[in-house]
Amino acid sequence: MLFIIVTSVPFWYFTRDTLPSSARIATGKSGGVFFDIGGKLAKHYERGTEHVLEVLETEGSEDNRQFVLDGKADVAVLQGDFINTRHLSVIAPLYLEMIHVIVRSDTLITNMAGLTGKRMILGPKGSGMRNSGLAVLRHYQLEDEIKEVPDRYFTDLLKDKTIDGAIVTTGILNRDLVKLARSESIRILPLHVDAIARKHPFYYSAFVPPGLYSERPSVPAEAIETVGATAYLATRRDASESFVRALLTALHEEGLSMEFPNLIPYHRALDMTPVPMHPAARQYFNPPDQLGVFTNVLESLAAMKELILALTALGWLIWDRWKRLQAEERERILAAQKDFLDSFLEKTLDIESAQMRTTDPIELQQHLDKVTQIKLDALRELTHEDLRSDRAFIIFLTQCANLINKIQYKILDAHQQAWRERESTKKTAKKKVKRKTARKRGV
Repeated sequence: MLFIIVTSVPFWYFTRDTLPSSARIATGKSGGVFFDIGGKLAKHYERGTEHVLEVLETEGSEDNRQFVLDGKADVAVLQGDFINTRHLSVIAPLYLEMIHVIVRSDTLITNMAGLTGKRMILGPKGSGMRNSGLAVLRHYQLEDEIKEVPDRYFTDLLKDKTIDGAIVTTGILNRDLVKLARSESIRILPLHVDAIARKHPFYYSAFVPPGLYSERPSVPAEAIETVGATAYLATRRDASESFVRALLTALHEEGLSMEFPNLIPYHRALDMTPVPMHPAARQYFNPPDQLGVFTNVLESLAAMKELILALTALGWLIWDRWKRLQAEERERILAAQKDFLDSFLEKTLDIESAQMRTTDPIELQQHLDKVTQIKLDALRELTHEDLRSDRAFIIFLTQCANLINKIQYKILDAHQQAWRERESTKKTAKKKVKRKTARKRGV
């Protein structure tokens, strides 16, 4: 027994799974969402492990995949259709991207057919953005009908009027996209979402809600159907399990969702991943998978199997109870916030009813201030990630936007009516003066 212990300890020490002293993550262009989330993940990873995770700036998904395959990077941010499951494994889905087909607002283009012969920016070669853009063009049989503008960034639409549009695939937190949308110089075209999504396993139907990029004026003015894609964190299939677990801890347990609110939550990760995950990632998101490991340990330690089984069962029950309590607490908080959302909805309905009974611009301005304050209070207080993605919350934001627009129109109309009345009064007064003057002359 002593001999077994003496020989086992060195074997365990030299073969144990440890974290690399330094690692590299391939991201994307500086300023893009790939680069942004990669940098945030690296910061949380280094804080939790005290190991370095170097952020590599790249051209996009194709570069990132090759960097990992060639050993130039240990982990990468990839768009789904760049994941080669023969050599790569998914660690976790990161966030949802949306495809925006953008054209200049001073053009006459109102649908996809209008892109024929137009100069379009699709993104850098090898990027997920360009890959998605080409997929959309192929669906509309426009791949050979447009004139691609190479080596240009989509914000160049604001600078170069010879460029007609761009197809942009990115997260809604992309600062450059928000800036472009708020410029009022562009128009977003709708897509045949179901037809495209059904042809591609990594795409899904989505819509850009009204007022997403700006409230005054509302940009977009109404909901626009589009197609989305998912960005993933991926690594080689033989990557260290300790490294994968450390990345997942940094991703889901170190507060990264507070800095990146569109991060796909832990409980949706398995459903959002249509390809095989790294074994350590699957165990992380689906702890029951670890029972197979426990069984192997029990078979190799037959003499202690009853004790180990009892301790394992006890630990499992404690862990399961803890997870259930967490889930119940999340459900309680979500239910409370949904009730709070209902109260905000009732307040907006009261204002909706009140504004219908008045045309006084002062009262209307008071109603406008109230509904704006209600919306700000809701955004500040209703922070639960599941509620933010709930249809009721989106309906509430849409209702607020519509009510704000309606009241603003009424205020404008009231001011115009008052101006017309003043002008009419002035004209009547002038006529009276003329008649009075005429009578005096006649006398």
